[in-house]
Amino acid sequence: MISSRDLEGLITIKCFCGLDEKVSLLRQISAFGAIPIDQLKILATLCPCRKYLEGEFIFRQGEYDSNGYILKSGRVRMIRHYEDRSFILKELEEGEFFGGLALLADIKRLFSAQSVKSSECLIVPREVFKRFVIQFPDISLRMLEIMVKGIVAMEDQFIEMYAKELKCELLY
Repeated sequence: MISSRDLEGLITIKCFCGLDEKVSLLRQISAFGAIPIDQLKILATLCPCRKYLEGEFIFRQGEYDSNGYILKSGRVRMIRHYEDRSFILKELEEGEFFGGLALLADIKRLFSAQSVKSSECLIVPREVFKRFVIQFPDISLRMLEIMVKGIVAMEDQFIEMYAKELKCELLY
């Protein structure tokens, strides 16, 4: 018997994003915003769009996924599962970038991303990102710095939330 989770991987709902719309989405993201327009158009051409249904997981914690995502429309919830509990880390708004760590390394996802309502994302595949970084190395360091800062900010938010939940004993 096929479960709904099995179907998630089989059903891909593509959406249409024109080149200008893709470029506009990429320019909103600080990691991509400083890229010269001609180079950004190259990247945009290689990035597909996809629709996600309400409740559908874009990716799941603990699984491998090689894409970064920009939320074009809808809402996406970042969820961290720990033992028998789940924590909502953040609810993303249109235009936000998420999952960027997967562009840097082949690692398991640290959290799940679930579509809260029907959503569309521009997908930045790791292989496309790698080729782009190799082709335009002068831009790479700035992009990586911005991405790492975003990851640290999310980690800091999670640690804060965890400390409040446990009502940790203060040392000072």
